[in-house]
Amino acid sequence: VLWNYGIRTPTRVIPTGIRINHQTQNTSHRQDFRTRYNLDQNCPVLLYAGRMAPEKNIGLLLSMLKQLRQQFPDILLLLVGDGPARSNLENEVQSSQLAQNVRFLGYLDHVAELPQAYAAADLLVFASETETQGMVLLEALAAGLPIVAVPAMGAADVLRSGLGTRSAPAEANTFARTCAELLADENLRQQLSDEARKLAQDWAESAMVAKLAEFYRETINENRTKQKL
Repeated sequence: VLWNYGIRTPTRVIPTGIRINHQTQNTSHRQDFRTRYNLDQNCPVLLYAGRMAPEKNIGLLLSMLKQLRQQFPDILLLLVGDGPARSNLENEVQSSQLAQNVRFLGYLDHVAELPQAYAAADLLVFASETETQGMVLLEALAAGLPIVAVPAMGAADVLRSGLGTRSAPAEANTFARTCAELLADENLRQQLSDEARKLAQDWAESAMVAKLAEFYRETINENRTKQKL
């Protein structure tokens, strides 16, 4: 986009790093979180976390949930966050008779509660096609939570390697089939979980700081060379 604006100064994309600590990697809260929110300990759980706005395409998640419910009748979609689309989504859940399969949890504390939600879920599902960074995707990776998402804009950078993630088009049937494949295979989910934690290290704050410092060094050295000439 910057190049299209005509900017020709040295440019490098350095994503916002994530802080990987004991909380983002702790998976021991699964049972406690499910108990607190009265979720069956054995039911498959999908998680969406983020702002509830039209551009987040949460309606696609509801559409694909209808398909998944045929194979997994007790499946739950947890919607974490709030926003201007919430009331419309709540109405859609009721009109689509999905009330038994969708829970609106509102805002969760980012430090204490959200990592526990990652631990309690089986998959993070994300249908937005407008993300610039997709920080929630990186947080899910750090927590070892496999991801199914639409590979658009910033999310595509996270999904590109295929490690810990699966890409799905913005189409309900195919998105649902991708989720179903993972939900039906615990070993595959564990493999993706292990991959996710390893991949998250590439997006850690320390890694991004090192890239930023290197870019500064290169830029300073180039300017010094030009000045000498």
